[in-house]
Amino acid sequence: MASVLGAAAEILSAPRRLSRDLWILFLSFFLWCFGLGLFTQIWPLFMQDLGAGPVEIGVLYGVGYVVVTVTYVIGGVLADRFERRGLLIVTWAVSVPAMLFFAWARRWTDLFPGIVLFNSFLCMPAFNAYVAARTRPEERAAAFTVVYASGPLGNLAAPALGGWLAARLGMRAVFLIAFAVCVVSTLVLLILSPQRPDQPSPAGAAAGADAAESSRGSRAARDGGAGRRLPRLVPYFGLVALMYFVLIGPLPYVPTFLRDGRGLTVVHIGALGSVLACSELLISLALGGLGDRWGKPRTLALCLGLFGLSMACLLMPGGMGVVALAFVLRGFSRVVHSLATALVSDLSPQRSLGKGFGAFGAVTGLASAAAPYAAGWVYKATPPGLFVAAAAASVLLAVAVAAVGRAAAAGDGKARPRGGAVAA
Repeated sequence: MASVLGAAAEILSAPRRLSRDLWILFLSFFLWCFGLGLFTQIWPLFMQDLGAGPVEIGVLYGVGYVVVTVTYVIGGVLADRFERRGLLIVTWAVSVPAMLFFAWARRWTDLFPGIVLFNSFLCMPAFNAYVAARTRPEERAAAFTVVYASGPLGNLAAPALGGWLAARLGMRAVFLIAFAVCVVSTLVLLILSPQRPDQPSPAGAAAGADAAESSRGSRAARDGGAGRRLPRLVPYFGLVALMYFVLIGPLPYVPTFLRDGRGLTVVHIGALGSVLACSELLISLALGGLGDRWGKPRTLALCLGLFGLSMACLLMPGGMGVVALAFVLRGFSRVVHSLATALVSDLSPQRSLGKGFGAFGAVTGLASAAAPYAAGWVYKATPPGLFVAAAAASVLLAVAVAAVGRAAAAGDGKARPRGGAVAA
C-alpha cells in the first residue's frame, strides 16, 4: 500500500517533470483505450457469435498480430525519417475506421478488413520515440509507466460499460460509440508540438546541452559500450519472444472459457475487464519505478510468476471472487510491456529510437501472432489444459529471466574494475 501511495504521489507531482506534450499523449492514449476498452474484453464473444470456433479466433488474432508486426517495423523506419507529430496524427487515424467494419460484420470472415486497420501499429514507434526523446534516460522507465498508465486508466470503467451496453443495445452499438471516442482521441493529437528525429526536444534540451559538453572520446566510449552490449540482446530478445508468446496466447480464450466453462454473462465479463484495468493501473504505479531501483529482470520475473498464478486461478473452484482474483493477478503482465519498452529505449541510440522500437515490435509481434493460433488448437482439444500450460510456462520463464538478470549483473560487476583502470 505504501508503494502504491508513493507512486500516486509521484504521479501527482509528474507535471513538474513531464512535458506538456507527454500529457497530451497521455490524454489521447487515455481516450483511445477507453474507446477500445468498450469492446476488447468481450470481443472474442462477438467472434464466437459470428460463427468462429477456437481455431478461427486464433486465426483472427494471429492475422492481427502479423499486421502489428509488419506495421511496427515500417513505423519504426518512418519515425526516424519524418516529423513525428504529423506522423502520429496520420497513422493514428488509420485505425479509426476499423470499428465501423466491426459494426457491419455479419460473419466472422467479415472481420478481416477491420482487423487489418485495427492492428495497424504504424503510430507506436513514433509514439514511443516521442516519449523517449522528451525524457532523460534515467527517467524513462517512470515516464513510460506514467504515459502507458493512461491505458488502464481509460479502461477502468470502459469494459463494464461496454458489457452493459452490449447486453442492452448489442455489440454493433458498442462499436459505433467506440468509433466516436477514437475520433476524439485522434483530434487531441492536433495540439501536440512538432518533433523532428534529428533535433533534441525542449524537454531534452538540458540533457542535450550536457551531452554537447562531453568530449568526442567519451562519446565514442559510450557508443563502444553500447556495441559491446549487443550480443547480450540476443538472449534477451529470445526471452522477450517467449514472454509474449506465453502472455498473449491464452488471453483470447479467457472470455469464452468464462462464458462457456463457468457460466458468466457478458455483463460479468465486462465488469471483470474493469477489475483488470484497475489492477493494471495500481500495479503499474506501484511497480513502474521499481524497475529502475530493483532491476528490470527481477521485476519481470515477479510479474511473470504472478501472471502464471492468475491463469491457475481461472481453474480453481469458487464463484466470482476467485475469477476476480485471477484478473487482479493478471494485471502484473502490464508491467512487462512497459519495462521491456523502457529497456529498448535505454539500449537504442537516440537518433535510431524508431528502428529500435521497430525491431522490438517485430520480435514481440511474431511471437504474438503465433501464440493465439497455437493456443486455439490447445483450447479446442482441452480448454482447461491451455491455462495449465500457460501457468507452468510462466513460472519457468520467471526463473529463466531471473537467472539471466543475475548473470548480466555478475558480468557488469566483473567489467567495472577493468573499465575503471582504462579510464584512470
